[in-house]
Amino acid sequence: VVVRGANGEKPRNIALHPDKGFLFWTDVGVKSRVLRSRLDGQKRLVIAEEKDQVTALAVDKDHDLIFWSTKQRINVADLTGKNMRTVVSSQLSQVSGLAVLGDYLYWMDKDQQLIERVDKNTGLSREAIMSKVAHLTDLVAITNIKNANHPCGPLTNHGGCTHLCLPLPHGSTECSCPQGLILHEDRATCSALPACGVDHFTCGAPSADCIPSAWRCDGQSDCPDSSDEMGCPECT
Repeated sequence: VVVRGANGEKPRNIALHPDKGFLFWTDVGVKSRVLRSRLDGQKRLVIAEEKDQVTALAVDKDHDLIFWSTKQRINVADLTGKNMRTVVSSQLSQVSGLAVLGDYLYWMDKDQQLIERVDKNTGLSREAIMSKVAHLTDLVAITNIKNANHPCGPLTNHGGCTHLCLPLPHGSTECSCPQGLILHEDRATCSALPACGVDHFTCGAPSADCIPSAWRCDGQSDCPDSSDEMGCPECT
């Protein structure tokens, strides 16, 4: 699955809430923002806008919270961007990784070469757990807990999908395909794109229609997804 940014966007950090079917990312383009969408990139929502560049992102799956950092502070909000508050607001230099595990929020400061943690609920009990940690770029927290009842888990045969199973916010699922494959009418099976002739252009999935090459970049959309008018040279 490829999620494309809008004009002027520069996506950076990515975090997932697979149980809710949400994808979060930061945008460091024209505006510094935290955004959310479904796992297929649809139904985008701006969670927060910041004056300073957003440097890291982490999801608290147990309590449905999203944490993000800037140069001066670490903030948290619910999955819609509401009830925002600041967790840490001092002695931060260059936060480049965030992770949530249990009752604690962990972060990595590249300039100070530290890994610190704080109580994620109160912002108290701050402590450095590792020092002189150089050359790290990110931080990940891993548990051994597995959710056997996940809608895309083995008990549901991965949602009946042949390739990608995407959980949706209300407990349902949707099948998708890796780039280069198309989803059949059964909405579960993926297969290769049909081969169009040398004088034809292949439209994007899911239609994968074949149109004459002369229709490519002619100023009129002939593919259902308008892919025949994407990436065309600009006239000057």
